[in-house]
Amino acid sequence: KQALVDFVKKDGKGMLFLHQSYVTNYGWKEWGELLGAYMGNGQLFDGTNTAKRKAVMKVENRKHPASRALPEHWTLDDEFYQYAKTTGVLGPTKLPVPFAFDRTKVNVLVSFDTERTDFTGAPKEWNKDGDYPQVWSQKLGKGRTFYSAIGHREDLWRSDPVFRQFMTGAVRWVLGLEK
Repeated sequence: KQALVDFVKKDGKGMLFLHQSYVTNYGWKEWGELLGAYMGNGQLFDGTNTAKRKAVMKVENRKHPASRALPEHWTLDDEFYQYAKTTGVLGPTKLPVPFAFDRTKVNVLVSFDTERTDFTGAPKEWNKDGDYPQVWSQKLGKGRTFYSAIGHREDLWRSDPVFRQFMTGAVRWVLGLEK
């Protein structure tokens, strides 16, 4: 475990976290620090994507290689998450969350556009007053990490040119090929 932390923080390397990485390694606080969050006890927005509930994404940072080419109103259906904002709450693994999400400690790239997203039928924890980051990057020590909740749907990976360009930018940034 320490070698993985050192790989990023001391050796200046990068890690790319996708989708459900935030429900992994609840007993290891440093994992949460590398990732930037853990899932708390909140509900998912269209948890299995069965309702195909559309969400409109807001691009908060257009300078990052992953998000610079995204459309102004990136609309898609996928599984979307909320993150634990306090420690100690029980996550889905029934273990306490050891690391709380703090948007001031990461570079939020993409979040829900709460003004344009229709919350009708969504779980009560999701509403127009909320803050729902879905993609971020961060620099840790000499290295960097990137997380995207977006990426549940197979067709995004196989045939969506916007998503594929987004992920290509993320990979290039994690590898240090783009700033």
